[in-house]
Amino acid sequence: MSLFDQFKPTRAGQIKIKAKQKTMQNGNDEWQNITQEHEFTYWDSGYLKYKTIKFQITFTKEKKIKYTKDGQILRTDQVLDSFQKPEIFNNLEQINNLKWSGKYGQNSLKVGRWTADWNNETIQEVGGQYSQCGQKQGLWKDLSKNYWSEAQIFDVGLYIDNQRSGIWKYIYKNSEIGGGSYNEQGEKNSKWLELIKVKSFMKVNIRVVKNLVCGMFYIKGTGRDNQNKYSIKVGKWIELNDKFWDLAQVLLIGDYKNGRKVGRWDTLHRIRNNKPFEIIGGGSYDKNLEGHTVSDSLKIGKWIELSEGFWRDSKITYNGEYQNGIKVGQWDIYYFDDDAEKIQLIGRGSFVEKINDQNLLGSLKTGIWIELSDGFKRKRNIFYKDDLMQQLLIFLQIKFHVFCQSGGGQYEKLKDNHMGDSIKVGKWIEEIEGFYEYGQVFYCVEYLIGKKVGIWYQMFGDNILDEENYLN
Repeated sequence: MSLFDQFKPTRAGQIKIKAKQKTMQNGNDEWQNITQEHEFTYWDSGYLKYKTIKFQITFTKEKKIKYTKDGQILRTDQVLDSFQKPEIFNNLEQINNLKWSGKYGQNSLKVGRWTADWNNETIQEVGGQYSQCGQKQGLWKDLSKNYWSEAQIFDVGLYIDNQRSGIWKYIYKNSEIGGGSYNEQGEKNSKWLELIKVKSFMKVNIRVVKNLVCGMFYIKGTGRDNQNKYSIKVGKWIELNDKFWDLAQVLLIGDYKNGRKVGRWDTLHRIRNNKPFEIIGGGSYDKNLEGHTVSDSLKIGKWIELSEGFWRDSKITYNGEYQNGIKVGQWDIYYFDDDAEKIQLIGRGSFVEKINDQNLLGSLKTGIWIELSDGFKRKRNIFYKDDLMQQLLIFLQIKFHVFCQSGGGQYEKLKDNHMGDSIKVGKWIEEIEGFYEYGQVFYCVEYLIGKKVGIWYQMFGDNILDEENYLN
């Protein structure tokens, strides 16, 4: 009999299902109209940078799960199986492309063989069997949590009564790249070779996993977990930056105490695989654990932080000071110019402490700021200059390359808003995504209360490339 053949549920599994059925039958009317905000971060290979997309997940009283983005419905799933927790997709690629197919038995429980389709094509050998009680049984080939077209990674192993058990492997291109074992309670035990924990696991990171994670996390034993029900990090750790990839190889090195970062943490990076890692930034965390929860890791003193989109062609750092985890005083922005072999001060600004609407202490930007555009890189040096102290209008200018002005517009501060939020108003000249030295394409646009209105013109020099009409 094949490992994928139907498995009969164990006695323990039958008891669990009956208990679940009773619980769910009592709570079938508990579905409420609830909307959650989510973010999906992915790697855009065309622009060589990470992008984050916001979308919403709505749970309705009709037991539907709706996924929407910018007011557009991406997907609607009808929940039929009331005895199992519904599958929620947090990966925008899976929302658009993934569909599971199979049969439902009594009480709308999944039964028999289930398979997965991606963009209307069946993914070979993916899936497994459900028992008559709607539980996963036997050998399964699951999609990894962050599976998508550029990172086709699978989890392969055994289910017993809907619970992972024994050896599980991570498979990529028919090769094992990680894994470990589960105990009888479905908890990870012994040693595991984990994939990089990023919001969106990229194809470009696969080689890094095999070379770096094996060498630094596994063989050298860099970091260990206490074997409690809820494990916490302790001791010395070498971690990969969340957005680690080939051209942004960044490591974080420091100590954990009871799950909190403490003491000195250094940030290291390298440009090429054959080069050594060098310290480029870092700072200190408060060592005093009293009065803080386990999750608190408070930055203190002077810090050098990397920009959000730090990589080979955009090596930007922010240098400033923290007090009890809050940015204070002046912060300087530096650019590492590899061509000129020098470090340039390209921007700066100041922070002040502020109590927000939730009565929590935070910090706000104040005064004159010179900032970078989101996609700042070599051959595309765009700076923003803001005066954040004005009460009504916040003027903005865009500076391109050798600081020649090429665009800009105005912001208006929202009334009765204590967080300093503002919206775009009036006429603007904006850079198009992908703007660079030899492709200077702009939008000539107009905003009304922060919304696009009228005709938008896409310009290259003095030439109109395209136009788009927005209703008022």
